[in-house]
Amino acid sequence: MFTGRSAQAQQQHANFTPLNFIENKGQWDKDVIYRTELDGAAIFLKKTGFTFLMMNQQDLWSLNEYVHGHSHRSDTVYVPKSNFKPAPAQPGNGQPPPQPGKIPDVRGHAYNVTFLNANPDVQIAPEKEQDAKSSYFIGNDRTKWATGVGSFQGVNYNSLYSGIDAHVYSEGSQLKYDLIVHPGANPDNIQMVYEGATGMELKKGQLLVHTSVGDVIEQLPFAYQYINNQRVTVKVSYRLNGNKLGFKISGEYNAAYPLVIDPIYVFSTVSGARSDNWGFTATYDDAGNLYGGGIVFNPGYPITTGAVQSVYGGGQFDIAISKFNTNGTRLVYATYMGGSGVEQPHSLFVDQQGNLVISGRTTSSDYPNTNVKGTRGGWDIAITKINATGTAIIGSLIIAGGGDDGVNMRADRQAGDWVLLRNYGDDARSEVVVDNAGYIYVASCTRSTDFPVTAGVFQSTNKGSQDGVIMKINPLCQDLVWASYLGGSKEDAAYVIALNGLNTLYVAGGTASDDFPVTAGTIYPQYRGGVCDGFIAHISNDGRNIIQSTFLGSDNPAADQVYGIQLDKNGFVYVMGTTEGAWPIIQISANGYNENGLQFISKLQANLSAFVYSTTFGKRRTLVSFP
Repeated sequence: MFTGRSAQAQQQHANFTPLNFIENKGQWDKDVIYRTELDGAAIFLKKTGFTFLMMNQQDLWSLNEYVHGHSHRSDTVYVPKSNFKPAPAQPGNGQPPPQPGKIPDVRGHAYNVTFLNANPDVQIAPEKEQDAKSSYFIGNDRTKWATGVGSFQGVNYNSLYSGIDAHVYSEGSQLKYDLIVHPGANPDNIQMVYEGATGMELKKGQLLVHTSVGDVIEQLPFAYQYINNQRVTVKVSYRLNGNKLGFKISGEYNAAYPLVIDPIYVFSTVSGARSDNWGFTATYDDAGNLYGGGIVFNPGYPITTGAVQSVYGGGQFDIAISKFNTNGTRLVYATYMGGSGVEQPHSLFVDQQGNLVISGRTTSSDYPNTNVKGTRGGWDIAITKINATGTAIIGSLIIAGGGDDGVNMRADRQAGDWVLLRNYGDDARSEVVVDNAGYIYVASCTRSTDFPVTAGVFQSTNKGSQDGVIMKINPLCQDLVWASYLGGSKEDAAYVIALNGLNTLYVAGGTASDDFPVTAGTIYPQYRGGVCDGFIAHISNDGRNIIQSTFLGSDNPAADQVYGIQLDKNGFVYVMGTTEGAWPIIQISANGYNENGLQFISKLQANLSAFVYSTTFGKRRTLVSFP
């Protein structure tokens, strides 16, 4: 006899990706053998049963809204009509608006399904092993780190009962487990005990499992046999006695052949993508391999069964890193990176040896690290270097002051625009690059007055409520070579960085400070006006001097910021960003490109003294005019 059961979540968009069953090599509770995730639910396979953990959908939406200002809804851009006249915007004065409360709790409910009187020595064997391996570096307890973790597309429970096997797999992204009753075995021996549910009932032949976050529906079971290569249907139904569930075979069946019973689970309270996750950054290496970094909501193994708990109360999300081959057809490795708080990756860079450097931020006191510079408090900057196979940490450096570091203005966009916080993702902007000698450079920002700057740098004190920070880190990613503030008396943030070989570096970003450190002879040595300007700073490789520095902004007072910077082989500087004003247009020819848009791209002389060209692109508007 085969008894098949499956789990499926109701959702708006079908997801037919096969489930992967990830082996436990010490990264989870010792009772867990394999784990898989299904549309907001986590399923843990144990020796004689399963644990189901569901999360409240509305709570997940609220969490998404808090962190990203939206929750899987289509991003909306409001463009006012031409007669709309906003109040004049002013640079900020240092203090953020009130934080909109703590990170929302996400309620979860777990319950156990145990095979009653099952064989305690059941043989468990996975099948269809996948090529990709995962690594888990969660927390700073190295005994909990796991590398080379395999995943499979099926798990067999051999001799779960005498003459009865179980086969766990997926079909159409549904979790299924067939109970296979071989000839001579008794299907009445199959009994499952549900522990932790708030109630159970049969309704129109379906089983409803009640939890504090909603109902789980186990649809009508289906039973069949294959006799002479023909599938023969056998009548079957659920049999419920308290919290014990079995199967009642009402029709006749041929005991000389195996029998399959096949109900379907529907998690009616969850929807959306499996294991909620958001992408933040990506890069590539010299061989053309692709790397992606984001955050993943990992529910973790539940300590207590059936409790209404704040599932993300300790670690709301971790960094997730994935490496793919050159055509994206194979996952080379994937790893978590995080502790008991929250983390975000902002930038990735691969060095000449294929090692990956991750720049981001963390609130976790136990974030995996090999050194800490400064006094931790709030969000901290975390720079981590992992080897080319994703199996080990080469170095992991936390750089911190008493305030928030690596946070531009606020840690989220819940309260809307504010000074430098203008576009989606502005709260989480920083960049990391690596030179040919292996040294690591980071551009970011800080609200700390005690950030661990080093002696002899071009700016040793924080001059405003928020300053940019520039850092050079040794090749092992274990100590600072130098670190400096960069800013004026109001809000400043360094978003991007580009290297001029081993000689100098260029940094760009946004500033609301009219006293930002600029130099004479550059294209715009005076603040251009409005909420904020972009800036470019040319800095010596030893961090001691600003060689050139300029504002970049519209011809009328508006908000402008630089989000990208690159150099060509001749040393010319290319920047791109966004503008809310009349951007200066310098065209190479009378028929030069200009779309009168909200985004700009400009080419400047290496000494930042003049534009070679400057234009806008993107959606046309009527606001911009030629100077």
